[in-house]
Amino acid sequence: MHRHVYIICIFCIILVFGVGCRSPQGDLEVKSQAKVAISSINQKFTPIFSKVGINIPPDSLLIFVFKKQQRIEIWASAQPFSPKSIIEYPITSPLSIGPRTMNNQQFPEGIYYPGPSGNSLAFPNSYDKEKANADGRQLKTEEFLFENMLGTSEELAELSSLIKATGISKTAIIVAPTDFRIDKTPVPCPFCPNWYAELYDQLRFLVMEYI
Repeated sequence: MHRHVYIICIFCIILVFGVGCRSPQGDLEVKSQAKVAISSINQKFTPIFSKVGINIPPDSLLIFVFKKQQRIEIWASAQPFSPKSIIEYPITSPLSIGPRTMNNQQFPEGIYYPGPSGNSLAFPNSYDKEKANADGRQLKTEEFLFENMLGTSEELAELSSLIKATGISKTAIIVAPTDFRIDKTPVPCPFCPNWYAELYDQLRFLVMEYI
């Protein structure tokens, strides 16, 4: 299987497993939120999306968080095989390199969903749970707010509205220690767990597909 197809399949799996878990009432609430969100972003984002041939809302949304470069990239897709770069935001508060393994302020690394509000990252994911179980650790269920990374309330509102317009179950957040497309050097992480290289190989494989 071609690498690009394989990666997109991974993304599809992420999306599919988030669908079908809501009640009918929950679906109505989500649709209502999406309608409001679409209205709030149309003026700025319609020309941007039109330029790359994608309507609002897109079929899926992919958010890259690159810790070392202090940058957020938003990619959208009208169909699974055509992701396009939409916009970038600077990260104003430095994020420490390394996956989250303790109940502290360390920002996670891996593949995540947004929180229910659309303005946060939901932690932990299944990989975190698997590694915590193997290491004999306990993890709390938490949400990491985007407002702690973004510089302005306008940027926060835009990102949250893009997520709500697309749908939380159709949005994935990829948090990587560095942008592997431009940073070819090994990522030093002396305090990381012994499985961090495995995680970074997976993230590198995924990031390299979005050029």
